[in-house]
Amino acid sequence: CIHLPYGSTTAARNRDLCAAGADRAASVAFFTRAIRAVAPLKPKNVLVHCNQTLAFGDGSSAASLALSLHELQTVADEIGAHVCVENMSYGVGADAAVLAAAVDEANALGSHRYEVRIAFDTGHANLYLTREQPGKTVVDWLRTAGARIGQLHIHGNRGWQRFPLHLLSCRRRGRARATET
Repeated sequence: CIHLPYGSTTAARNRDLCAAGADRAASVAFFTRAIRAVAPLKPKNVLVHCNQTLAFGDGSSAASLALSLHELQTVADEIGAHVCVENMSYGVGADAAVLAAAVDEANALGSHRYEVRIAFDTGHANLYLTREQPGKTVVDWLRTAGARIGQLHIHGNRGWQRFPLHLLSCRRRGRARATET
């Protein structure tokens, strides 16, 4: 799996597959170049994030995401790879049902040699669930996404109630302990 570049809160919208209009087109063009650039590595999966910036109320949508994923899967077919879209802890790609529906729509928009899949990040799901769907678990998120999962990122965090950090397990003097990064 090749994890393609992603944006930040200050990045231009040329890396946001949920954006609308010219920003969506620029994002698809950016990732098209990235997919073709990694072709010599012969990846089985190319991983993208969906909502790249924290600019909400700006026309970002699951429909834009589905169309973007469909177009990128057409390019990924050329190199023999699946596009895997990683769930986020905020925005369009955070809710399992919304992301699963976008992936299903992308796959239904045309025939691809390979299908679009979800790259499931347990920590991102936990952050989203603790804030937006208290009482739901990462397992609930996984069950909703189901067979669409094509990649798995496992990391822990304490949810939004505590500062949202990755937790690493490390050994020190024979004992396992959690450290924050």
